[in-house]
Amino acid sequence: MTARRGFCSLLKQDLVVAYRNGFFLVVVGLAVIFVILVRFVIPSEVKITPREYVVDLTEEQTIADLFMKKGLADILLPSEDALLSLMQEDRNTIGIVFRGSRENPTAVIHHQGHEPKKALNALSAAVSLVWNEAGALGRPSFSTPVLLRPESGKLPFNLSMIPLLIVTEVVLLGFLFVAVMVFQEKAEGSINAYRVSPRGTWTYIFSKSVTNVVLALCYGLLLFLPTIGPAPTLAAVLPLVTVASFLMTVTGLSVSVFFNSLSDFIYVALLVFVLFCLPVASYFFPAFKMPVFELIPSYPLMFGIREILFPTGKTGFYLPMLIRLAAESVVALLVAAWAVNRNLLKEAR
Repeated sequence: MTARRGFCSLLKQDLVVAYRNGFFLVVVGLAVIFVILVRFVIPSEVKITPREYVVDLTEEQTIADLFMKKGLADILLPSEDALLSLMQEDRNTIGIVFRGSRENPTAVIHHQGHEPKKALNALSAAVSLVWNEAGALGRPSFSTPVLLRPESGKLPFNLSMIPLLIVTEVVLLGFLFVAVMVFQEKAEGSINAYRVSPRGTWTYIFSKSVTNVVLALCYGLLLFLPTIGPAPTLAAVLPLVTVASFLMTVTGLSVSVFFNSLSDFIYVALLVFVLFCLPVASYFFPAFKMPVFELIPSYPLMFGIREILFPTGKTGFYLPMLIRLAAESVVALLVAAWAVNRNLLKEAR
């Protein structure tokens, strides 16, 4: 009972410190900014490849008829001059001008000059296919696609940012907030009073961890509800946020106790941030995947949350991922206990 009262008292104190330091304000502010970005600024679809437009100057307008039947009338332009004018205004635009007839088909590709050669070769091949289809010459069937899992709908680009934004708070802010709390206690001398109290190392660690978990859950809810909504998947996301926040808090505690101020700690913090952000490259470019990325906790967290929110049919990944994060948290907790006891509580004077 005494230990419980001591923990609750310290937790209340840490929550008050977090409030006075503006941690809750930072969390709410970031959540509001990210919600505005996701809902109103970041588009649902981003086209990185050049935008293609078509001009049909053929005798029978066969190309225009084909594209209209396919529901692609929006890429048709009335003249070559209109195409060239549009290309001058937008450097990410290319166009194809079809001329001639079925008996004598020709086409001219207008491009900016910075496009990859492979992209232009692919476009040239597509021109031949368009002429074949428009001329009713037919095309051979080269292959039949086979889906390994049921095909998922196209993921809106703005909503695809949600897993990344959740990991940003859990990884970055959780790691930094606990360090700020430690340095503040060192500067104010309150750690000296704690050292002679009967609360001990574990109470100190769990109080800081619960405080940061509360901040992480507040952020997660504030970001999740206005963007995804009160979906049932929230029940699966919150345990991941909880465990990951605990992991990053004890990790930050293990590292920060070796330093005396935030200015000394900041370079190590930047190194840790870069390390945990490396899997972001694989998130946006799946082909760029290094085996070492999978060892970083932010990797399964990002891809796991994305699979939960936008399922592709993958099964059996959630429990192993949660167990892995929990196991890493236990290891980090033991390291934090050793580091706090050796470099923080015993060094207080």
